[in-house]
Amino acid sequence: EILSGLVGSEMCIRDSSVVAALGFVAGVSLWQAVQTRINAEEGSKAAICLKWPNDLLIEGKKTAGILLETFLATQDALTIVLGVGVNIKNAPIVAEYLTTNLTAHGYKGDRDTLFEDFSFYWAKNFPLSFSADGRNKIRENWLGCAQGLGQRIGIKNGNQQVEGSFITIDEDFCCVVQQENGKTAKIAAGEVYCIGSPTKISR
Repeated sequence: EILSGLVGSEMCIRDSSVVAALGFVAGVSLWQAVQTRINAEEGSKAAICLKWPNDLLIEGKKTAGILLETFLATQDALTIVLGVGVNIKNAPIVAEYLTTNLTAHGYKGDRDTLFEDFSFYWAKNFPLSFSADGRNKIRENWLGCAQGLGQRIGIKNGNQQVEGSFITIDEDFCCVVQQENGKTAKIAAGEVYCIGSPTKISR
């Protein structure tokens, strides 16, 4: 399995605040599932992080990605398609960034094991997306395993590019960056990379 599709799900959601949270619910659930298995092994202290907005990294290398697509179902509801892809036994060679797989870091399960673990944490985290307090808990949990907080990053979205220090994610799960002029910018989507490094670390 070079890239194992972990899960695909379709939902109909009416609250846009819930939609914004779902990718982060998936990210936190996946982090919990992977962290629990890998770092439960004796002597394992792998650095497992979430990269805004949709990647899971191990030791700085991309291991999984989350894709969220939205479609207008009715005038007041969106259809959400959520997909999670994880490198379990192998990893594709990508010129733009480094990759790795779970097995290389001591993961002893297979796709079914990971799916069961992910489903367990998803069932715990998904209901949080339906309240403001719950979404704040998701946000706090995501920040607790985020990569790059306080570091200088760049975010590119089309022809627009923002550089600065990664401060936090806000209540809408936008990336908040403090620029050199002292102003803060809130970015809803984009390609993130480290300043001073030619290697892209999220896409």
